[in-house]
Amino acid sequence: MKSRATEVGRIRETDEHLGAAANHSSLWLGCCSPSKIAALKEGEAWVEKHKPHFDVIHIHPSYVGGRNDLAQTVEDLCTGTNPSKYPPESIPSLRHELTYLAALVFLESVLGKDSDEYPGPRVANYIDVDDVAKAHVLSLSEKVAGGQSFLLTNKGGDMKWNDAQAVARKHFPHAVSSGLLPNDFAEQQFMVLHCDISKTEETFGKSKSYEETIKAIVGQYLELKEKAK
Repeated sequence: MKSRATEVGRIRETDEHLGAAANHSSLWLGCCSPSKIAALKEGEAWVEKHKPHFDVIHIHPSYVGGRNDLAQTVEDLCTGTNPSKYPPESIPSLRHELTYLAALVFLESVLGKDSDEYPGPRVANYIDVDDVAKAHVLSLSEKVAGGQSFLLTNKGGDMKWNDAQAVARKHFPHAVSSGLLPNDFAEQQFMVLHCDISKTEETFGKSKSYEETIKAIVGQYLELKEKAK
């Protein structure tokens, strides 16, 4: 019986739409994606060279969002890709200092920002953190053969970031009407990567919807705001 190891990375396929947006998102396209591709290639090369006694399965998540139960404050929650690298309270004074990468977020649509603060379109692909965790755990099963890669994302074309506003109005109407959730993010241009996720779904099951992900994040944000009073 072999032990299991997983490696996290991301694969991006390039088309003319992504190429046209390169000038607007050069940091993401020029650094983040190539580094993930390089990590995958190095991982595969290492396995081929060393032939370890354990299997290696590659997990490639898209932008990861969801509830973070380690977060004890709003500031704790506002790390990673849930919101931005800045706490929500500081966003107004830092709007023009945010980079394209820092704006690739889940909460900003409901916390409120202006569309002209982004230098270009964002890729509308996501995955819930629970689904990432589930894939890691289930990949340990002997039923899942080693030497595979799994793309963790939505299929593409089934959501846009501003859909979070409708989710907020549906599940947290009082927070929206009271202004606690400004919910006034201007419509943003976005790009779509259409992905074949059939193998991932067959192996790990259906992933959470964007509505479920946003409901979890916004719900925790409101819980932490109430706790801080």
